[in-house]
Amino acid sequence: MMIDDMEIHYNQCPESYQYVLVVLYYKDQFVFVKNKKRKWEFTGGKKEDGETILEVAKREAWEEAGAVIENIQVVGYYTLTNHENVIISAAEVLYFEDIPAFSETTEVRLSTTLPSEEELSFTDGIYKSIFSHIKEHGYES
Repeated sequence: MMIDDMEIHYNQCPESYQYVLVVLYYKDQFVFVKNKKRKWEFTGGKKEDGETILEVAKREAWEEAGAVIENIQVVGYYTLTNHENVIISAAEVLYFEDIPAFSETTEVRLSTTLPSEEELSFTDGIYKSIFSHIKEHGYES
C-alpha cells in the first residue's frame, strides 16, 4: 500500500530497519507523546548499534513516555522516501514512570482517537493508516 510516496506493509518485517515506531496502549487507550519541537506523535526512534526491535521499542517507550511495556508485537513496516525502513510495533503499557529529564518529549496523552491533523507532528497519512489498522485488527489488550 502506498501513502504519500511511502510504501507500507502490514504483517511483514523487513530484512533491515533503521527506526522503530511504538504504538502504545494503556487500559484500552492509545498513548501519544508531545515532542518538544513538534506536536503529538507515537513513541519511537532510531535503532542503536546491536539493538533488537524489542530493545528499541522498550527503550523508546521509556525515554519518550516513561512507559514500561510488555506484549510487544510487530505490526508491519513502512519505507521512507529515502529508502529507510521503519518497523511498526504495538505494545501494552504496564505502568508509567516520570518522563526522563533528557527526553525529547514533555507530556503523555491517553486517547481512544487519533489527534486531529492540526495536533499531529506528521500528517502524511501514515499515522491514520496505522491507527486504523491496529484498531481494526485488535492489537489492543
